[in-house]
Amino acid sequence: MQELINRQWNQFITDVEKAEQRLRTYVARFILTVQKGQIDRQEAVNFIRSIPNVTTVTKEAEGTDQPDYFKALFSIKFVLEPYEDLNTYIIRVLKKDLQKIKGIRVNSYKGVEELD
Repeated sequence: MQELINRQWNQFITDVEKAEQRLRTYVARFILTVQKGQIDRQEAVNFIRSIPNVTTVTKEAEGTDQPDYFKALFSIKFVLEPYEDLNTYIIRVLKKDLQKIKGIRVNSYKGVEELD
């Protein structure tokens, strides 16, 4: 019985490792304006992180800091399955969902790169 459990567990671990290897990781950069009266920095990061496939959000560089808003360069790291198209994800999911967040405006898309 123990041998069967060990074999099944090993197969499960192998399947998980194979699934992780199939994922492709990217980082996209956007200049975003965050309206201070509507949303704070941490809320903005949390809302961005809630977008499907997004894993981490980092503010790379501060741009403009005004009393009612700030503008900054954000790096958004995400993963895709091999069958998912990168450009479709960026246009139909990432940009679209960023624009839905109240208090955040997408100023510009700076590009994307695949990570190793």
